[in-house]
Amino acid sequence: MVYDAKWGKLPTNILISLIIASLLIFIMRVVSIFISGTASVDLAPLIYNTLSSIGILALICYLLYKLSKEKLVGSGDWLLALAISVILGHWWLALITLFISNFTASIYGIIQKLQTGKSVVFFGPFLIIAFVVVLIFQNALMKLLS
Repeated sequence: MVYDAKWGKLPTNILISLIIASLLIFIMRVVSIFISGTASVDLAPLIYNTLSSIGILALICYLLYKLSKEKLVGSGDWLLALAISVILGHWWLALITLFISNFTASIYGIIQKLQTGKSVVFFGPFLIIAFVVVLIFQNALMKLLS
């Protein structure tokens, strides 16, 4: 987070490691479903929710990265979003993460523009902050959904 805030770049090797770690977390969820014996009931929603989470968070960031030619979202941001979306594993949590990260980055950009006359906002730190907030409050947020 500090690295991206200071230099505006996220190290690709760390992001690849994060994606691998997130996939291992997903595999552990799948294995725990098979161990519990509820695979016929619980596996499809897990896969659906994880793919939906990737679609909402990572795919939107990837499209912004490609369509804006790295002006809105950098290459590291969509990779970070991919890892985060797999870890979150639910479309609702991904949507809240997307909202919080964009909202806080926008507020920061407005404040920066008012203070200095320019605004350069690196999105990675806001994505990480939103992820941590959603991760901490995920149980309460999921209760709101149900």
